[in-house]
Amino acid sequence: MDIRFRRRTDRRVILIAVLFAATFAEHLAAATRPAGGAKTSGPLVVAANGHARASIVLGKQPADLYKFAASELARYLQTLSGAEFKIISESEVASSPARETLIAIGGAEVNQTSHEAAMALGMKFSGLKQDGFLIKTGRVGSHPVVVVAGNDGPSTMYGVYELIERLGVTFRLTGDIIPPRRDTLEIPPLDLRQEPAMSRRGFLVPDAGYENITMFSYEDYAKLIDQMAKMKCNYLQFWWFSYEPWLKYGYKGEMPMLGDVSTKESGYMTWAYGGFGSRTTDDVSIGKERFKYRRIAPPEMQNVETPDQAFQVAEDLLHKIIRHANQRGIKVWLAVELDALPPSCIRSTKSTAKFK
Repeated sequence: MDIRFRRRTDRRVILIAVLFAATFAEHLAAATRPAGGAKTSGPLVVAANGHARASIVLGKQPADLYKFAASELARYLQTLSGAEFKIISESEVASSPARETLIAIGGAEVNQTSHEAAMALGMKFSGLKQDGFLIKTGRVGSHPVVVVAGNDGPSTMYGVYELIERLGVTFRLTGDIIPPRRDTLEIPPLDLRQEPAMSRRGFLVPDAGYENITMFSYEDYAKLIDQMAKMKCNYLQFWWFSYEPWLKYGYKGEMPMLGDVSTKESGYMTWAYGGFGSRTTDDVSIGKERFKYRRIAPPEMQNVETPDQAFQVAEDLLHKIIRHANQRGIKVWLAVELDALPPSCIRSTKSTAKFK
């Protein structure tokens, strides 16, 4: 990998991370509350000595993203406390033990518990921007409650991840920073309204030219997408060169001859004249044992022998990436760089350059 590219990329990632810190504007509200609900004066205990003292509440027929958000909250609460948390339906709330904390996931339209708590606590959803969410703690009847709600699945998921951050977890593209497990896990008093300052928040992934990214497998992309969702990102631009197998195309009936300008050892991913050697671990002397495969290519591309095979594998892989992104509320924008056409296509083109 070109070390200059890596350093430039590192600086960009740092800058982008700083920008993300300002992408959601936060408003602390002190709304007037009807008599049926009250703001809690202190933190809510949700686990003690390895035992859960809260349940996560979903609507009767929650969409997949609401169910995913609830499962993520349960997973992180268990990691932080050692306790197992139940995910229950709104119809099971009536049988919940008195004084058990209820964490309602989803807005009033999809969760009756959220609706009742929002009314009691005076939560205001009017004018909430796309991807914005509210989090509020309080008490309704005999139950302490936490409402985490947006106007749809993605915004509610962002609210869940915000709540997890408020418990001390730090999300990064490379992974999470988890604080030590606590004997007593508490949710602090919260009255939040967060809305995005930018409608499009994400990254351009240059899956072209450099082995560090062209080696990404589906598992790598899935991990990246998962971390992006935790950081409230909703956009991924997937960018490649025209000599790579992400797009099968032709001109006047002739298909691109990928092997002329990219090699099968790279999965037809990198420019053959870029100075990367054989694209195999045969050229690696230090750290060779860290590579699982011989080819410096994605695992999915280890056995492709022809461009047609590469096209099929790449198509399947890209479909999986897009599906996974969609499951996390992330849109994928496809972009191809056309400044390096395979020779079979170049001979059918005409130069438009004029020299004086």
